[in-house]
Amino acid sequence: MSRTGGTVGRRLVIVTWVVVLLAAGCGQAGQQRAIETAVAGTLTARPAVTLTAIAVAQPTLAPRPTLPAATPAPTAPARRLTVPATVPPATPAPTAPSIGTQADCLRWDEARAYEGQTRCVCGLVVQATYAAQSNGTPTFLNLGGRVTDNARFTVVIWGEHRPNFDPPPEQAYRGKTVCVIGRIRLYRGVAEIHIQSPAEISVE
Repeated sequence: MSRTGGTVGRRLVIVTWVVVLLAAGCGQAGQQRAIETAVAGTLTARPAVTLTAIAVAQPTLAPRPTLPAATPAPTAPARRLTVPATVPPATPAPTAPSIGTQADCLRWDEARAYEGQTRCVCGLVVQATYAAQSNGTPTFLNLGGRVTDNARFTVVIWGEHRPNFDPPPEQAYRGKTVCVIGRIRLYRGVAEIHIQSPAEISVE
């Protein structure tokens, strides 16, 4: 038994005897007072028990690491589709009909049958006349016959195109075999072609 326990026990015994003695010599009221005094002394004699709070260490939680904000993936720039421009093919410049040889062309007396067609016609220039006093000042080159022969074929050059010819057409083509190209037309039953430049007539 510990020292504290022995001391308490001895005190209880003494108190008990005191209570008995007082009860023997005192009345009821005295006995009651004696008991209360003894009990109070006993309670006072009890050693104080000191409770020590045991602090329970709480585990310290490490702070959660802060994750860096996600960097958005780079966005590839939108690709622009370049549609190649469609270049229309160049339109070739119209070329003048080519004057063929006598073998490729009509004879002057065949031209009447091809009215409205663009053909080349060849023949001997029998008569060449510049009608300066006529309306439009034309120059006439008559192939195969003279002006009085309705079977002739006539090349007509109007006055506005006469400056294109040098020397003048009645001088350049009289008495020569020529081939002309153009649209064949009929005027008062006579076949003829109208030309505007030396490129439409050739000397054979």
